[in-house]
Formats: sequence, C-alpha cells, structure tokens
Amino acid sequence: MFQKSLVLCLVSFMIQGSAFGATIYNLTDLGTLGGNSSTGAAINDNGKATGSSTLPGGETRAFLWEPDFGMQNLGTAGSGDSNGRDINNNDHIVGDTGGQAFRWTSDGMVLLDPANNGVANDLNENNEVVGSRVVSTANRAIRWSETNILTSPLPVSNATGEAINGNGQFAGRLGSSGGFYSDGSSATGLGSFNPSDINDSRLAAGSAGLDAALFDIDTNTLLTLGKLSPSDSLARAFGINNAGTAVGESLGTGAFIYKSDLGMVSLSTLLDSSGSGYTILAAFDINNQDQIIATALLAGQNRAVILTPIQVPEPAFGHLPIKLVAGAFAAATKAIAAACDRRDVCDATTEIEVGGRTLSFKKADADTVDAVVSQIEAITDSEESE
Repeated sequence: MFQKSLVLCLVSFMIQGSAFGATIYNLTDLGTLGGNSSTGAAINDNGKATGSSTLPGGETRAFLWEPDFGMQNLGTAGSGDSNGRDINNNDHIVGDTGGQAFRWTSDGMVLLDPANNGVANDLNENNEVVGSRVVSTANRAIRWSETNILTSPLPVSNATGEAINGNGQFAGRLGSSGGFYSDGSSATGLGSFNPSDINDSRLAAGSAGLDAALFDIDTNTLLTLGKLSPSDSLARAFGINNAGTAVGESLGTGAFIYKSDLGMVSLSTLLDSSGSGYTILAAFDINNQDQIIATALLAGQNRAVILTPIQVPEPAFGHLPIKLVAGAFAAATKAIAAACDRRDVCDATTEIEVGGRTLSFKKADADTVDAVVSQIEAITDSEESE
C-alpha cells in the first residue's frame, strides 16, 4: 500500500492543481471605498481593474484599482451612482453614471451622450466603445469612436452593444430575441445566443437559454457549456480572453473557469490558502495573462477580487500506473462533488502540504478528505494486486 501522505499529495494535487495543468490561484481582495462591499467588472493586461464599490454613506462609485496604489474613486459626472464596466490597456474606463454613459481617462470623467440616458459596456485597445442609449423609451445599440463621436450601427430598437474586440467587431443583444454580431457594416443574428464578450478571434462568450455558452462567429457554431451542477438555476459566461479561456457564473454553485480541453471547473476549488474564507460568486473578466476579476463573498459581504494564476510544484508521479492516476482522480472528484451536493461541507476548508506549498480544499472537510484517501487506497490495493 502506498503511504497515506503520498496519497494525500496525489489527491490535493489533482483536485487543486492538475485540473488546470498544476495551476491554482492566489486571491487579492481589492477592498472598498470605505463602504461594506465592492464588485469586480473588468481587468486589463497590466493587472489594473475596475468595478464599483460602496462609500461609507452607502452610495456606489466606479473605481480604478492599481496594484501599486490600490482603489481610486472615479466619482460621478453629476448626480447619482457610478459603475465601472470595462478597462483597456490604455487605462480608459467606461461605464454609467447617473444613468448615462461615461468614459474616464487620467483627465477625468466625461459623458459620452449627454442628452440621453444610456450605458457604455465595453471598449477595445483602439479606445472604441460600445453600449446603448435610450431613445423613446427603447434601447438603441451605440458605438463611440476614440474621440467620442457617436454612431448608431443598428437601425433597430431594443438593442444593446455588449462587447467589442480589437478588430472593431462587436456583439450585443436584440431584446429578448437573442444576440447579434456586427463587423461595423452589417449585422448577423446569433439565434438564441446572448453575448457578453468577444475576443479577437471572433469567439463570443455568453449564454443560450439557461446554459453558459460560446459562439464561434467564423463557423456559425454554438457550443453549450452547461452549468457547474444540474441543480444550478442558470449559468452565463461573462468574459473570454484571446486564448479562448472563459469565465462566468453558475448560479447556485458559483464562479467557473472554462478551457476547451478541460471543461467547466469551479474557481472556488482552485484557490490557494489566500482564498480561505472566500466563496467566489461570479467571475466577470479574464485578461491575456489569465488573471481573473471576480466578486467573492467574505463574512456576508461582497468583495471585488483578483485571482492570479500560480504554478504548483508537481510531485513526481511518473512511476505511478496511468490507470491508478486516472482511477484516483475519478474517485477524488466523485467524493468531493458528492460532499458539495449535500451542502454540508461546502464552506469548510482543509489545508494540505504539497511540494512545500499549502493548498486548500474549499469544498471538503477532513472527514471528506479521509474518505477520498480511503477510496484511493482501495484503488491502489486493487492496482497492486493485478
């Protein structure tokens, strides 16, 4: 029989590490602007982020968060609250303030459409912006140039611009009838798919029905991702990077990350010890460095967080039979999933030492880990007897 310590290393490595090529995530809490809560929205390739936070008096303000300087209040352009929705590598931020679309730069905040209500949802590296304005009580998809010149690329009502990529191609929603894609000169319907983001390869992230989904514009192909758990009420992919890695929310279980070769995985199961006490509710954006901006729950309050990938030293499992490793992974996954479905240990944390690094089981208590170990030991005994 293999030693229990080796089996524990195998379990913790496989659940916390190898599910994403020995990658786990370090959590950075972005704090607040003095209030009780904050919400993440977007992160650029330099690790700078935006979203919204409450003030001590309860008002909500858009923020810029920088690794060296922390969270900065972006204020408002008039009365009402403000919310940051996207940030590019030029540190331009767009969103809404008092019900109107804004762009923020180091020179301050300006309204993109002063005469109308609306919202700016996304911008690219050319500083082009998409969003919507309200015309006669109906939304109209809007695009703004780098110099804030406004155009209405879709001559239809009840449409919103949701995302724009580096090539100026954008996607949005047509009310309750599904989504659309446009290259700037014409628009194409996307059926029941509702986009939230689109990368430079024209792969869009969003939802179809109650499931998270991707849509490949080039091949006109819908890929349904589903949900983290069949009991979750709905799921949606909110962000996608140029590598095709998507993040989102599966309502009931929490935030997920998706890779084409591995499927959907709960982000709460991929945290190192810095994530102790946090439950990742929803992930909204992922940059081209694979950093993720999300909203987490801590002590009953929402917190904007950044998840930064780190590599875990891999134990030397090369001598183990492939069948044993596959069986161990299957047993471990089944046991953890069963424990979580019972909802009796989902908030517990168990720490295991692997390769000199402390890893955390976010959805398993000590009894569950022991049960997993017992199952793997049984598989090991079976393998050794063959």
